[in-house]
Amino acid sequence: MSAYIVHDETIDMLASAAALYNVTINLAAGERRLNGRTDTPKIAKILHVENVRSVNHRYKETASADDYAFTRVTAEAFTAVEVLAAAAGLRYQSCEHPDYFTSDAAEVLNAIERAAIRNLPGFADAPREWTREHGERNLEALRAQYATKGGR
Repeated sequence: MSAYIVHDETIDMLASAAALYNVTINLAAGERRLNGRTDTPKIAKILHVENVRSVNHRYKETASADDYAFTRVTAEAFTAVEVLAAAAGLRYQSCEHPDYFTSDAAEVLNAIERAAIRNLPGFADAPREWTREHGERNLEALRAQYATKGGR
């Protein structure tokens, strides 16, 4: 497995998503809390430092994480799907260190992902339980949509 330091703008977007979704992040077994709106630069720094730490561990390097400065990204510039994809990419690049899955960065990404999922189009109106009846209604809607587009 390889690892690299992600682009600063990826970190900026993920931290900005934490602000947009107003996430609350519990760190170190609830001993510390971060607020997505007020602690955005700290959230970004946590993500960046863990990514650098991972690359350093993987390649036995000593790159500094001091060269990053957070720049907010406007909310209209990204979607919930892009947030989820970027979070998955960052997690993959940050998990080389053996302590990653218990790190603050892992918890930050988990919180951002949970919030992004709640912000996916249609999520708020989706049923919280699924039955075959729901599935049949979905299939009927797809068939009707297909029929109006000149399908069979």
